Amino acid sequence: MRHLFFFAMLLLAGCTFDLGTDTTGDLGRASFAYTGPHCEILTCSVDHAALLHSRVTVIAMTDRVRAPAWAYFPNASIGRIAASHPLCNPELFRCQISVDIETTGIGDGALEIFDAKGGLIDKITIHVRSPARIDLAAAIENERLEPKDGAYEVAVGTKVDLVATVIDAGGNLMVHGERGLERFYRDESIVGPDGLELLEWAGVANLRSRAPGETTVSMRANDVSATARFRVHR
Repeated sequence: MRHLFFFAMLLLAGCTFDLGTDTTGDLGRASFAYTGPHCEILTCSVDHAALLHSRVTVIAMTDRVRAPAWAYFPNASIGRIAASHPLCNPELFRCQISVDIETTGIGDGALEIFDAKGGLIDKITIHVRSPARIDLAAAIENERLEPKDGAYEVAVGTKVDLVATVIDAGGNLMVHGERGLERFYRDESIVGPDGLELLEWAGVANLRSRAPGETTVSMRANDVSATARFRVHR
């Protein structure tokens, strides 16, 4: 349900991107794809740029002949592996390894996957970039809210979902995960966190309007930010 909700929110925000895509590794022995906030219904391609200063997850799939056991990311100036989890599924005759990468610098780096004997199974290039812009959209119960005179108008006590999508210089959706986006509330007595924050990891702010007045909520990734203005009435 959480995945379907977020997908609906992205559509409301006007996002277009590929889902269910993966990329064959450089050696042709594994397929790689991101999972994460924008991809959890299926997966999205590693051709997408990963957001600088965030934590992204790459899944590498292989057959059972060469099961992945561990991963290596040699370019420490670009990122580092925070965790990895190999898994073989006997029902599907497939194996995979899930690799969490904390991005630390702009550039390209190779993610390498090895078997238990230390043999290189495959590798893929990860692209880390800074964002060019952040797009914001607000919704109430999955219905997109249109601003009036530059502000979203809501009644006191309304639950609002504010979704941020991070875009690179080429106009493409960026992949991000934990710690990728910061949020700032100008006046939480007017509009503030709802207290649930179920989709904070996905760049969705769960808001609640609390008192009449005008205020703003901002999202920031690296040095790029976007601001939504709210006008609350009784």
